[in-house]
Amino acid sequence: MTLCEPRSTTHCGRALLALALLSTLGACMAPPVLKPLPKPDLDAALALYPPNTRRIEIEAEDGDKLRGVFVPAGENAPVVLHLLGSAQSPAFLALPLDAITWNLADHGYASLMVDYAGIGASSGEAHADNLGRDAWLMWSKALELANGAPQRVVVRATSLGAIACALALERGARPGAILLVAPVFPDSVVGRFARDNFGVLAQAFAALAYRPVARVDVLRQLRESGAPLAARVFREDNWVTKNEFGELKDAVLSAPQHSWFEQDGDHVGGVVFSTTLSDAERAWLASIEGLAPVVSRNVEAAPAELSDAARRALEQDAAASARFAELAQRFALVRAEHLAAAALEHRDLERAAELIESFRHDPGREAQFERLRARYSTRGDRAEALVDALAALQIVSGSQLQRGLALDLSGWDDPKRLPKLLGETTRSHPVLERRLRSTVLGGVATATFTATRLAQLARSDYELRRLLARAALKLADIPERVVAADTGTPTLEHLDGETWRALDLGAPRETGEVAP
Repeated sequence: MTLCEPRSTTHCGRALLALALLSTLGACMAPPVLKPLPKPDLDAALALYPPNTRRIEIEAEDGDKLRGVFVPAGENAPVVLHLLGSAQSPAFLALPLDAITWNLADHGYASLMVDYAGIGASSGEAHADNLGRDAWLMWSKALELANGAPQRVVVRATSLGAIACALALERGARPGAILLVAPVFPDSVVGRFARDNFGVLAQAFAALAYRPVARVDVLRQLRESGAPLAARVFREDNWVTKNEFGELKDAVLSAPQHSWFEQDGDHVGGVVFSTTLSDAERAWLASIEGLAPVVSRNVEAAPAELSDAARRALEQDAAASARFAELAQRFALVRAEHLAAAALEHRDLERAAELIESFRHDPGREAQFERLRARYSTRGDRAEALVDALAALQIVSGSQLQRGLALDLSGWDDPKRLPKLLGETTRSHPVLERRLRSTVLGGVATATFTATRLAQLARSDYELRRLLARAALKLADIPERVVAADTGTPTLEHLDGETWRALDLGAPRETGEVAP
């Protein structure tokens, strides 16, 4: 009888043998930090970006063609150069990057977003050794688009883009400001990635097999650039060491004009969340004198875009009219009807802005103004809680659904299925799940999110379910309202044809709430 070793022991022995062999060779392989993405389609992606976005092509000396998009924001606008992470591309529809360009263009900043060689729409080989060359070519193009004024260029470097940024700085790039998002470091990122995904042995293997991503001192280059510096980092990011995290913070805080944005999240989640512009980032950019943006919308002309119904409503409400003017400055690319609806329904300007972000990609462009205004209404619920419910559903791929990049297989867009979907949702278990079919890649994926903040805001399990159901109806553009049941309990109804129908979300006889 032959006795076999346990499988785990065998695998462990093989792994140790591999490590021993690698230790004799030394780390010499180029790290596989750049991976081609499936089914890039730059032409199709252009439709997602703001008006007047155009294709960009930069040719390297060896014939590689780096391709991407340029999003203008008016004459002489500052240019934000996006140095992307390894799994990002302006041509990758499954994980679109257009939201950040809309945010920036709204505030008067142009965007240049180009793929590294061999990634997305760009030709050539995806190789770490091309990173410095590619970053320099992208910087040179951004400088050209900024009319040769380096102080009018901002570098926004995400993840691997931080290394690309350092390589461009080493070659002489001197931007007007640098914004790092979940940055990584060339000596540690491969091993930290391996450990985070596959364990300690994988980290040891990576350290022995692969050389650093690049031979550049990121922190030194940032310090010597003399540029205003900001970083948006995530507390559970395991792709950087504690020492690197601390040294990065010291480098940022020693910069002439600096900001440090620290928030919860891990590396991958942080990179995904950072595809939109945070208020802190916007405020920091606005504080830098040399990067004063160009207001790309004539506020006096905005009312001319309104329907008669919207114009009459604003004329009767001076305070709402003032809010409309402020929103028109803040959202240069959003339809004026949306701005009017938000201004009329919300005295809180920040709340109005949050709702505009949720509804700006509006499939029903021809909807009557009163219907659009009803979509912005939070009457019957606390606005803060309903806005948080909308944000929670947006996180589980709401924006992809709105723009036709995915189909909802779970039923969040079907009023008849919402009660069952939310049947087990409670404040102690606020987990949201959505099954999606990608219209780009064709596969099915499940997105999950724990709505912790919303659970804290909700005063009962019933209110939590009602808020989520109402947010789902709003995102699906299904008319809804909150009314008082016979008991006085707030009840959610949706319009089915010409009939208002109540959703049974398990309201208790006494909820502690009274509908307005």
